[in-house]
Amino acid sequence: MDSYRVRGMLPHMASRRTSKKRRSAKSGSGRKRPWTDEERRFVRQNLGKLTHAEIGEKIGRSKAAVQNESSRLNRERREKERAAEAPTPTSPEELRERIKALSKRIKALRGGELKRRIVKLEKRVAKRR
Repeated sequence: MDSYRVRGMLPHMASRRTSKKRRSAKSGSGRKRPWTDEERRFVRQNLGKLTHAEIGEKIGRSKAAVQNESSRLNRERREKERAAEAPTPTSPEELRERIKALSKRIKALRGGELKRRIVKLEKRVAKRR
């Protein structure tokens, strides 16, 4: 039996695992150090101006680390923007109206509307094939 099957891994996963080990051995300790506020600020300010590799070089991080952190920072930014765009109820009456509308929607979905929509979508998919 192959060694990757014994470990419960697929062949492509086994090869990735060994290559990660090799990479961490080459790059040093392989331990992650926390990002400082200064590093995050530098990444935000230079994202469109420098490449990930150049940013990493200046702050002493790898290209992959900068890519991951910039992705995380972008995700946080988008979540903040969405939260700001979402209208918040300004009065108790408005909140009650929203709750009532959501309750009606949930009842409709429980009452079979969801099943009808699924059947309709399945028919569309079948037609495309």
